[in-house]
Amino acid sequence: MWELGDSATVSLDIAAAVAFGTPAYNNFYYGFDDFGLADTVLALALPIIFSRNWTLTPTVNFTTLLDSNARETFSKPDNILFGVGLTYRY
Repeated sequence: MWELGDSATVSLDIAAAVAFGTPAYNNFYYGFDDFGLADTVLALALPIIFSRNWTLTPTVNFTTLLDSNARETFSKPDNILFGVGLTYRY
């Protein structure tokens, strides 16, 4: 955690996840019915706490399809997503 002046702190959150799909799941989302790894996501977030109540959190996520059958189904199997969250705690 880093401090930005007297009133704000910043930290770095790192996350990763892998999804395993059943035949029903993979058929519904990707059009093939096999067991297997479906996709993965790598995420970075930078929560900035401005006060006891307010937090601003910019995020960046990288997603990719892992299964070769799923990758062939979509023209863009790899994606980068950006977002910003604002949280108020009471």
